Amino acid sequence: MTRPAKLLLPILFVCLLLGGSAAMLLRLAASLGSAPTESIPTAAGAAAHAVLTPTLLDAATGEPICGGVVCIPEASLRAETAANGKTAPLRVPVLPDSRYSEVQSAPWGELLLLTYAEGYVPIAYLYRGIYAESELAGPIIRLTAQTEGSPAFCYLAADPDPLWVQTLLTAYAPK
Repeated sequence: MTRPAKLLLPILFVCLLLGGSAAMLLRLAASLGSAPTESIPTAAGAAAHAVLTPTLLDAATGEPICGGVVCIPEASLRAETAANGKTAPLRVPVLPDSRYSEVQSAPWGELLLLTYAEGYVPIAYLYRGIYAESELAGPIIRLTAQTEGSPAFCYLAADPDPLWVQTLLTAYAPK
């Protein structure tokens, strides 16, 4: 079984757990061997982009994890980490977060990062905020070693932008 084929079942499980649609699962499966695209089309034309460089570290030692895999389904990206634990810089679309658009629009987009490394518990990193035309040295994701009794996977959820939260709280505060 090839390495991408070994990853498909855990990815499928995480996507189903997160409520992924069949179309999203098919797109993700097709992305396992794909390279980044220069322009990701959206309904309104070309999407805004940002660049990020994820890093995978061993949670116990802080050492970089070489040969780990970072998948970004929204961008159909799959990247491997080098000896320093980092992927190459990844150009990703900044897709608007519309969960709270009726209440307070958010000036950022959000991504899902799925991380894997042999001997480690896979992690789904949810709601990673990213701003258009920005470059991010990260995120830094710490994976725990797979041991007997370890969970099948873990997930993290990123905090929202503090300025956005303050604006929201101020707008709806009782008078």
